[in-house]
This record gives sequence, structure tokens and C-alpha cells, in this order.
Amino acid sequence: MLCPVCGNEKTKVDDSRPDEKDNTRINRRRSCVRCGIGWPTREVPENIYFEMMKIRGKTEKLNRIEG
Repeated sequence: MLCPVCGNEKTKVDDSRPDEKDNTRINRRRSCVRCGIGWPTREVPENIYFEMMKIRGKTEKLNRIEG
């Protein structure tokens, strides 16, 4: 993530918590390592799917619940 003031790529997360209204988002407080400015972000995690390749070359999504 880039600093909105100086454009530095090195930022740190000062606080992280789930959104009170919507548990699919994460509210974070970030700050720049170079200039020290802080700003809030609201982030949505990406859905990552794993696929497994069967012996005959067919692929299917891995269901983590079934193992």
C-alpha cells in the first residue's frame, strides 16, 4: 500500500479489527514509515480457491470442509 502523502511503499499496520457492521471487511489503521502520517483503510479479503489435479488431468476446486 502506498502512503497517500509521500508515496512511500513501506507502511505498517497500527491497528486491525473486523468491521462492526459487516464481518466480511477489516478496518485497519496504517501509518507511513517515512513521513509518519496515519490513515484508515477498509479492506476486503480476496477469496482464494485451491484446485487439485486428479490423476487423469481433471482439475476441481478443493473443498476444505471435506478435507
